[in-house]
Amino acid sequence: MKTKAWIVLAGFILCFLPARAGATTVSFELSGSGYTQDSPVATNLFQSSGLLLSSGVVTACGGDCISSPAVNYNGSITGTFTGAAYESLEFVGVIGNAAISLYDAHGNFVQTLTPSGTVSVPTFEGGGLFPEYTYTGTTGIASFTDNLVLDGLIQMSFSDPVATTTSEPSSLAMMLAGLVLLGVALQYKKRNQAIPCKLVGD
Repeated sequence: MKTKAWIVLAGFILCFLPARAGATTVSFELSGSGYTQDSPVATNLFQSSGLLLSSGVVTACGGDCISSPAVNYNGSITGTFTGAAYESLEFVGVIGNAAISLYDAHGNFVQTLTPSGTVSVPTFEGGGLFPEYTYTGTTGIASFTDNLVLDGLIQMSFSDPVATTTSEPSSLAMMLAGLVLLGVALQYKKRNQAIPCKLVGD
């Protein structure tokens, strides 16, 4: 009886426990991939990392940051996360003139980020300290708009995902494992009920 109870409990835990993942870092230093100043950046270039960009994004900083539009860099970059929203974000800018607006999965405005300090990026322009924008909160961020003023983004990272309408493969696998364990528990219960108890002396 105890074994069956533990199997059922484990099944429920696996079904409903969200999958945790480490931070994903996306580097916009693209000169090593053949990008130069004002090279167009495809909207799906970073889709494999869970990020889609708006159209009109180009490389700046000789190919080692992204900005918009070409030549004047006073536009905006919108990024949308695929499959999840995130409770922890970090952006690294070039100058620190930008303001980054954050939105939840329903498109509601959450917060505007301005530089909160600096962070070292050894690979960018010989290394140095660059403005850092950070967010940590209980609202999952599904998209952002970087409002540029002669500025750009060197890199960004995101972690602590919360579920959206599209489940990640790891979450689906854990849910499937939980359902299998529940099925095993129910089959075990049915088999035990099907065997009649034989009284001594019959």
